[in-house]
Amino acid sequence: MVQIIPRAEVTAERIVELLRGERVEAELCDTGSGVGVYIPATHFDIVIRTGDWLIAKATWVGALTTDDYIRCLVALNAANNAGPMPKFSIDTPPEHPASLVSVLKADEGPLEVSASLVYPVGDGVSVTQLKSFLAEVLNTGIRLTRELHALYPERSPRQPGESFHIGVGDASPTDRVTPQRVEQWFSGQGVDGVAYDPDTRCISLSMDEMPVDIDFEDSEVLQVQASMLLPGNPDAQEDIDATAFLHLCNRANLDSWLSTIAMIKQHDLLGILSHVAVPVRVGLNDSQLDQALNGGVVGATAQMRAVLHQLN
Repeated sequence: MVQIIPRAEVTAERIVELLRGERVEAELCDTGSGVGVYIPATHFDIVIRTGDWLIAKATWVGALTTDDYIRCLVALNAANNAGPMPKFSIDTPPEHPASLVSVLKADEGPLEVSASLVYPVGDGVSVTQLKSFLAEVLNTGIRLTRELHALYPERSPRQPGESFHIGVGDASPTDRVTPQRVEQWFSGQGVDGVAYDPDTRCISLSMDEMPVDIDFEDSEVLQVQASMLLPGNPDAQEDIDATAFLHLCNRANLDSWLSTIAMIKQHDLLGILSHVAVPVRVGLNDSQLDQALNGGVVGATAQMRAVLHQLN
């Protein structure tokens, strides 16, 4: 029997109880907009917000300043290109009074690097789904630590990090995210002619003249992405300031809690990749899938248009 937690009961208190049951230290915290979940660890801290979406943010504990900004920008853009999740970004700490723009302008002040992950709640989640998401959240903190330790090994705590284990079951057969379910979803939205291509392992379509792909390359991740090469030839693109481009992508990632955007390069041409990624190892029910695909298509294309508008 699958145990379902209704949407209204997917609370910070419920998540803390579940984590403590898995021997993971967790407590309630004030997120500034409500009650959230705080998970302390040696190399990172995690805050989880609840609502229509579960939003988890892992922050590396190492000290960074404006001197590290450009190096981090390049590394984080590469990380955002390397995999669909988590989303990496750099900002000022929330307790710091100045914004990122102000700190960079003054060329002085603290910075922090974070990795975030989202999950649709829909009408409710199963206990297995919630455990799977929390396991992925802890893995996000570990991935963040590895990325930053590779850049700044001398700034990482010298003691080893915690070992986490959350037992996760299998997906319900009806909840598995398959190309057929996604095709049916688009058909239900009145979008005809959408079909899975086994060669590309994608469902591809155009939304208001913007190419959109639902990528099934990784069976454990539902990824909705929009990508576009910038117009012009490589010689003309030499005038584009790559650092300013990366800064723009980072700002866009800070402005959107849902989607991730990164600068890409193909055949000597610069471009943009925007995507929304959701962990689906244990599947999504119909309401979650509807939320993920709606949010994915709208989020990825809206972020893409916003960045293109600022580039033009």
